[in-house]
Amino acid sequence: MLVQCPHCGKSVVVKGLGRKACDIPFKNVLNALQNSRTVRQAVENLRQEFSSGSVGYIYNQCRAHGIKPLDILRKNTFIECLECKSDL
Repeated sequence: MLVQCPHCGKSVVVKGLGRKACDIPFKNVLNALQNSRTVRQAVENLRQEFSSGSVGYIYNQCRAHGIKPLDILRKNTFIECLECKSDL
């Protein structure tokens, strides 16, 4: 991407603009939710471990797997691994 330098006015090629993709495995998101009392606390746990994460990321990951984060926090949901059919 070409960006104009604010100091000299020349065009400069810039790579890597935008946010870094958050690639936290779903198993780690589940563990953070199970060990927390709130979604915000789970986010803080993920940030300590992976230095990234957000409330929106947790909700999107859970929605993609058909689970509600609040059910995991309340421990009402029985979670089964989709690949090996074992309990998480």
